[in-house]
Amino acid sequence: MADVTPNRRTTVEATIVRAAAGTHPRYRQLTDAPGLPHLVRDDLAPLPAGEGTPIVTIAHLSDIHLIDPESPARFEVTERMTHRDQASREQVEDIGSYRPQEAFTRQVLDSMVVAVNGAAAGPLSGRPIDVAITTGDTSDNAHANEIGWALDVLEGGPVTPGSGDPEVYAGAGGPVFDSDQYWVPEGEPADYARVAEGFPAAPGAHLASKRGFEASGLDVPWLSIYGNHDRLVGGVTMPTDASRALSVQALKAIEPRPDAEVHDAHTLKRALDELDFATYGAAMDWRTVAVDAGRRLVERAEWVAAHFRDGARPAAHGFTEANRADGTAYYRHDVAGVTFLALDTVVPADGWDGSLDRVQLSWLIGELDAAGRERRLVVLMSHHTSTTLGFDPAGDRVTSAELIGTVQQHPCVIAWLNGHTHANEIRHHGTFWEVTAASLIDWPQQARIVEVVDHGDTIVIGCTLLDHAAPATWAGGVDTPLELASLSRELSANTWQRHPFDWAGELTDRNVLLPLPHPFA
Repeated sequence: MADVTPNRRTTVEATIVRAAAGTHPRYRQLTDAPGLPHLVRDDLAPLPAGEGTPIVTIAHLSDIHLIDPESPARFEVTERMTHRDQASREQVEDIGSYRPQEAFTRQVLDSMVVAVNGAAAGPLSGRPIDVAITTGDTSDNAHANEIGWALDVLEGGPVTPGSGDPEVYAGAGGPVFDSDQYWVPEGEPADYARVAEGFPAAPGAHLASKRGFEASGLDVPWLSIYGNHDRLVGGVTMPTDASRALSVQALKAIEPRPDAEVHDAHTLKRALDELDFATYGAAMDWRTVAVDAGRRLVERAEWVAAHFRDGARPAAHGFTEANRADGTAYYRHDVAGVTFLALDTVVPADGWDGSLDRVQLSWLIGELDAAGRERRLVVLMSHHTSTTLGFDPAGDRVTSAELIGTVQQHPCVIAWLNGHTHANEIRHHGTFWEVTAASLIDWPQQARIVEVVDHGDTIVIGCTLLDHAAPATWAGGVDTPLELASLSRELSANTWQRHPFDWAGELTDRNVLLPLPHPFA
């Protein structure tokens, strides 16, 4: 392989880590640290000598989670029950209904776009980035405005990131919520995040997150994949008449009422899982918020159709006229002689994990048979991973074992790129590598550059993590998108709900070289 080209935004030259302890025992700022070299994983083949011939370079983004934090169809109260001092912590662990950094997702995405554009080429091969992919959960709560913001940021141009009243932040931690159980960046009242977890004050941050900005837009074409949060309320429950009405109403729940008969976390979570809004509503204290029609819930067909914009590169970001006609979300797209097959692993039922329908499996087998005959290398793309493709509520869908067995019969497949788990993970399945990307909403807020290089008898897949362009250390400002993105990353590294540093992955899940036998040697 060629020498690594110096690039501050790849983690080869510099990484971002927690700094030494400050004034609070839990909270840490972030700082630059030495980079990570590429490790060789020779599970499937030894690393060949020489530089080889670059075939394709991919920028892989996943789980962007463009959030409307002011929507009434969000259930922050369940996440607030994960505080360390709450007996309910174990009942509601790892829901993802509230994050202190959730107001800044649009700025983080723009910061990642700047980083991808700045990288421009693969650090190993030097080949320019041919295509970017987003492997699902582009939106967070199946809202029309969320997918609209994502398209605006990724395509470039003016972005208006707020909803509701432009002069009022109605999300958790804002003045409408009137609760000290969330991060209040204004510094008053003395909230849980600042007192118990050491979070900083950042006056004006929430209103700044609603301020319009000019997005850079990706310099390269990009392909879009469907995820469970793009389809389901909270990524978990199918839209119903009740949840559709909730998303565009003028009331937002903020706290369990102290006099409510039902207010324990387990019952509230069950009520939400079952969309029992009568039970949920009776237990909650509500506040008035500005109505916004952009918060309407969208079905798969409308989500796909949103990509059919003038100037989209490629057209509709991979989706085809057939997708628009029949509402499906799987397709084939060829880039640089490599066939990319996008899968739709979202189950039309309550639940966050995935599987495939039988019609899609037949389509996939046909595409793989043709690629094998025509000696084309194939890269699979999906939202769910091999470890999260087990959801089969009616007993008629294709789960992980069957899908992997099918792919193993087609050695033209060299890689499977996906997301969903919010963690950097890499595993192999005997004939191909599975590469899972972390999210842009949770730590470490990274993407990957994936390079495919031909060495004759061997293919080498090079994986390099990419930090978004915001400074590692937040300097206290909230005036620009990059400053808000820097703040977001620092908050994500200090979240109390989960164990964020598990998501960074082991060293063998980060900067790695993945050789495998060339299927057409």
